[in-house]
Amino acid sequence: MEIVCANESDVKFIVSDSPVTFYNSVFYPANAKCKFPFDPEIYLKGTRTIFPLDMNHCAVLTNVEYAQSPGKHKASKPRTNSRYFDNTIIKYDDIIRERELSAQQVLSINYIMKKRATKYIAAANEEWLFPERYLKKSDWGALDKTFISNSTKLYGTDREIFIGGKDGKLIATQDGFGRKPKTHDEWLKKEKQAQAMQEHLMKLLAKEKI
Repeated sequence: MEIVCANESDVKFIVSDSPVTFYNSVFYPANAKCKFPFDPEIYLKGTRTIFPLDMNHCAVLTNVEYAQSPGKHKASKPRTNSRYFDNTIIKYDDIIRERELSAQQVLSINYIMKKRATKYIAAANEEWLFPERYLKKSDWGALDKTFISNSTKLYGTDREIFIGGKDGKLIATQDGFGRKPKTHDEWLKKEKQAQAMQEHLMKLLAKEKI
């Protein structure tokens, strides 16, 4: 998840009657996947979720493997371990909040939201309702560049989540793609890994107290 800002832009974010907007660079607005009531599937690597929070802030959710390595040839392919429903954990300090967008970048996002709206859009300034008038490049595929982040938080692919108790017993675990241990042996291996990490952390905390 990334929250981008428009504090330094004269143009601010608009809203629409489709407040949660799905954008995939290879499926143009006239595509069957984009005609109401359909959207590009969120299990596709390149489908981004756009949600304006207020005039100056917009949340963008991108599949991590696409965020790390975007490209139009990957956008229509299923992401790793794709699924619609699962338990999840959000690490809020991993949300990227580093980018101030230019007016052209804000216009790009507004243009996407306008083209994907069902019927209505709204803005605090009437001029913001017409991003196509001021947008220098409105090619649907090229708009994807607006969302490319160079944050260091995207680096690394060995992210795992471990949930356990003080006794070292593992309650749940999954890797960065939501994959869980499939066999008892895999579970025991992950439990040993979690216990080793816990012991290492306790040693570090003991040193800090000293």
